Amino acid sequence: QRWPQDPDTEKLWSRIPRGPAQQAEFLLNLDPNRGAFLPPGLLLLIQPDRTSLFSGETPYGYLFAAQESRQRELAWNGHIPAASLPLLGKQGERVGVTDLENLARCPYRFYANCSVEWKPLIPLQFAHQLNSLDRGSLVHSLLEHLIQPALNQKIPVRKIAKAMLSNEAKELYQTTRNFFSPFPKALEVLPSVFRQAELAILVEMVKNYFQEVVKETCGGEVPIELELKRRVPFPGLEGLLISGQIDRIDQRNGHFYIYDYKSGRAVNGKQLQREVSLGYRMQPILYPWIFRQENSNQPEAAFSFIFLGAAPPQEEGVNDHPEAEELLRPLAEILSTGMYLPTPTETLKLHGIEGADPCQYCEYISLCRRFDRSASDRYFRFSQKQLSARLESMRDSGPGEQKR
Repeated sequence: QRWPQDPDTEKLWSRIPRGPAQQAEFLLNLDPNRGAFLPPGLLLLIQPDRTSLFSGETPYGYLFAAQESRQRELAWNGHIPAASLPLLGKQGERVGVTDLENLARCPYRFYANCSVEWKPLIPLQFAHQLNSLDRGSLVHSLLEHLIQPALNQKIPVRKIAKAMLSNEAKELYQTTRNFFSPFPKALEVLPSVFRQAELAILVEMVKNYFQEVVKETCGGEVPIELELKRRVPFPGLEGLLISGQIDRIDQRNGHFYIYDYKSGRAVNGKQLQREVSLGYRMQPILYPWIFRQENSNQPEAAFSFIFLGAAPPQEEGVNDHPEAEELLRPLAEILSTGMYLPTPTETLKLHGIEGADPCQYCEYISLCRRFDRSASDRYFRFSQKQLSARLESMRDSGPGEQKR
């Protein structure tokens, strides 16, 4: 690529495409009569009668064999049988709830992130604050530590909150300083002034939450579980387990309330419902279902997100969602066959599925080549055949969807 200096020549310049097939087409159009700009190997496949024009260093036999074995244009259909789950003869394999959210968004994203665990290279830079994951992890740990006495004493979280907020929250500040001494690594690497600023942010998040608990705009009943870890069988996939970690379960008058903390800002109610129905947020569906596996004689637990990232924090209940088995059925089909085909936003729109946006915050866009010419059409054709059950469940996931 270059920057044209002469406006008269600018119209003659165009960006060279990224895809190999499109690059070959671009080079051929530069000299369509002779193909002078094409690599010798590619020209050989197009005009095999002209092999005498090249030196003996070109591996003609290999190129002819490759051409014969293809018989058609190479196109990957997303099938990776070696990565199917569960592996034959292997017991106790597990897939996390967050992993299933990746799978619901895009099978290829699940394969890249959860199966082969590719990690993007991120340039090192001066760190002056915690990233969102570290901050979320620390506030989770702090809340667990602060609420633990309520669990041990079987008293409401609201009572603990009142005690922490008394005397201008002196108890909360002191307990937080003691809890983060010595500093965890995520805080220790920060310069001192920024470390203190992050501690103040963490305290403020918890303080604001406890204030809402005391005002009863957020739930604060008697906790019966904190950071509950469970593994349950994946329906229809013998040998595979679903693992989940529930932040908190409260109980009042025989009813159970499951809470999941989020360190970010609250999501619009309509958008939140859409993400849940698509399976992009699995906790409201799977956590009550996991809890019910061991408490089948109890009423179904209510579920709420606690968004801590803004003042005041917000509790968002989720009552309307698909049945767990119904949502998991097409995902089980993908896992069992190893059909990890990319399903970018453009492809879903071709299927008549609007507002899904599975590519949001994805780190693997350069690998799935979603912006290559005709990529979305190609994935559309393959997904029609290979992911029909999952696509059908997405179409039925909410209002405004139209079948193609």
